[in-house]
Amino acid sequence: MRLAVITGYIVASVFALCGLFNTVRYCLYGRYADAGDFISGLVVILHPLAVATVILLLVQLLCRTGQQRTIAEVMQNKRPVQHAASPRAQQGCTPRKMPERYFPIPEELPAAAPAETQPNEAPAPPQEETTDSEEKLQFFKLH
Repeated sequence: MRLAVITGYIVASVFALCGLFNTVRYCLYGRYADAGDFISGLVVILHPLAVATVILLLVQLLCRTGQQRTIAEVMQNKRPVQHAASPRAQQGCTPRKMPERYFPIPEELPAAAPAETQPNEAPAPPQEETTDSEEKLQFFKLH
């Protein structure tokens, strides 16, 4: 398969170079009367570039199918062998089940919503605590 890939790349590069040189030669030294003649001549000249593109795509397809075939063979050889009974199963051990959640979520109930007040009633002023102001300001002390 390596020989086919290398040969494909070589043939594609030869077609690409020939198409490129022919296109440059046609654009510089070609004889055409109007745009229609130019386009029809250019389509004929670009034929080797199209062939190089198709060959390159086929080589890439060959490489990809070879990779997939290799991966499939490796996966077939690495299948785990299943034994009738493992040593832990013979001892009566059962495998642990996966937890339902990976991160613990506290099961606390949310705090009860405050009672609704009537719109006509004014809210009660907050009550001040009777503790010292120094106890309140433990982090920043003011002098």
